[in-house]
Amino acid sequence: SDPITSEEMLYLCSVEDVKQIINTVGRWTDDEIFKTIKEVDDLIYIEMGTPIKSTVSDVGILNNEIQRRYYVGEENIYRVDRVFIGQDEVQELYLDDEYKVNLKAGMIEILPEVDSGIALTVQDTIEIQYVPRVYHKLSLYRTCKALIETTDLTASGKISKELLVINEKLAKLEKFMADDMSVK
Repeated sequence: SDPITSEEMLYLCSVEDVKQIINTVGRWTDDEIFKTIKEVDDLIYIEMGTPIKSTVSDVGILNNEIQRRYYVGEENIYRVDRVFIGQDEVQELYLDDEYKVNLKAGMIEILPEVDSGIALTVQDTIEIQYVPRVYHKLSLYRTCKALIETTDLTASGKISKELLVINEKLAKLEKFMADDMSVK
């Protein structure tokens, strides 16, 4: 599959997500928050690659029926970005028209052929590109940190309690990610 261009890239957190973590009223406009999210996410995509995670599996048979439900490899994911099906001719599937997502279970379900027009065969493979929830949190905390740092440095030159709390959360998350990704 072709890589996602920066114009197609979806962001790993939203302005509303940031507003749930820190008080933004009178401090930053939505445009300033979004610009910071974009900068943070661009770096995460450079660091982690695009797609962030991908699962490829063969189309299988269960109880003499072509399997239409697939697990991405982990539960509680943030988002499914793209789904591809096929062997020689690969086609991209579209959310709601051709498949549904259960983020909590980390699964997709290809809609019945009568609804989706997708005729699966055991010769096909399915690729699911997705974003684990940990990357959503990484984007969120890095964005909050970047925003707070701009006001801390310009206001007093000192680190605020708010920034210390965000730094602590971010350090725990980054340690978890480093431990999780290291060879075991």
